[in-house]
Amino acid sequence: MEKKIKKIIDGLIAEINNHNHDYYVLDDPKLSDKEYDNLFRKLEKLENEHPSLITQLSPNHLDALLPSLLCETIHLSSLYL
Repeated sequence: MEKKIKKIIDGLIAEINNHNHDYYVLDDPKLSDKEYDNLFRKLEKLENEHPSLITQLSPNHLDALLPSLLCETIHLSSLYL
């Protein structure tokens, strides 16, 4: 059962990340806000029900990862100055 849930979570993460890329990078959203929000809520619900399956790549948890990514980017950038 948990493998099935993990597969669904991984699929939702991939789908949401693809839609984020379409929206933020390509400026070409493929979903309405309501459709996107529904995907996000579905992922959030599954992660709340199965916290052991949460990954750092989840769009729901990127806020915790962003500061370390930004510091690494700033550090790497300063090496080239």
